[in-house]
Amino acid sequence: MILPILAGAAGCFLLALAIGGYVAYDIALRRPRKEPPQEEPPTEEHRDRLNIREAAKVRFHALRPEDVSIRGRDGLTLRGWFFPGPAESRRLAVLAHGYHCDGPGEFAVFLPFYRDLGFHVLIPDHRAHGRSEGKRITFGARESQDFLDWTEAFVRRLGEDTQAVLHGVSMGAATVMLANEKDPPPQVKCVVEDCGYTNAYEEIRHVAKHQLHFHFPPLEGALGLWNRLLAGCSLRKDADCLGNMEKAARPLLVIHGGADDFVPTEMGRRLAAGCRLLHDYVEIPQAAHAMSYYIAAPAYEKALRGFFEAAGLLEAANAPSP
Repeated sequence: MILPILAGAAGCFLLALAIGGYVAYDIALRRPRKEPPQEEPPTEEHRDRLNIREAAKVRFHALRPEDVSIRGRDGLTLRGWFFPGPAESRRLAVLAHGYHCDGPGEFAVFLPFYRDLGFHVLIPDHRAHGRSEGKRITFGARESQDFLDWTEAFVRRLGEDTQAVLHGVSMGAATVMLANEKDPPPQVKCVVEDCGYTNAYEEIRHVAKHQLHFHFPPLEGALGLWNRLLAGCSLRKDADCLGNMEKAARPLLVIHGGADDFVPTEMGRRLAAGCRLLHDYVEIPQAAHAMSYYIAAPAYEKALRGFFEAAGLLEAANAPSP
């Protein structure tokens, strides 16, 4: 009598766990079905950031960038924006935005810096974000291959002597780190990651525990299982920036906010400590998540310029074509 009751209870628990894991997956890793309601930013710093971002987006679209697209390896149409640089330039910046953002929202504010340095600038929307197709977000596992495909497509367009930097923020930072661990083309000379996480599963667990105040490892495991079944990749292995760091092919600049509690600062420190090709680790005091450029643009740009000079990008951009 006891065994059937226990078996029934176990079955109910597993069913509830499967349902809960799917609901968690549906919330965290699917394209939002509608735009979330706009809430008042919690701090003056965040309100200022939104105002700067919106003004930058207006300027972005006023420049009339080229609407570009590629076909992903799984048939999705991926869309982006392209700003041509000077005809003689061989510099290309490929910029990867964060989770639940889009290309202009994340990188419109960076655009004047890159254009002033004479870069061609490519700003894609990730799959399941912005204007790109797709329903499933994979925290960099699939997005990293998309970014290599974008880079290769524009190397073919601009010429084999193109020299590229991959620069990402938050989930975009994980995307470019993982791209750097997947044998990037020789035209990629360096990689910038701003507030990226060590591992997608670890980041989801951190947000559940510290942001949502809910920590139930079996549910997180069920979410990961649904991701494996529906998206065909593992949050633990295929989106593990730190675990695959020994495969990094190009020098890495790590930037992280000293007051980041969404992707905690210690993740940035661990990534820097684990990178054998680290150029530098730059920590911006008082910067919350993805806020480093907004509160310390001069220091941020100085770090980028030094990195690009060390990688030979600045000199290469001014050299004549062979």
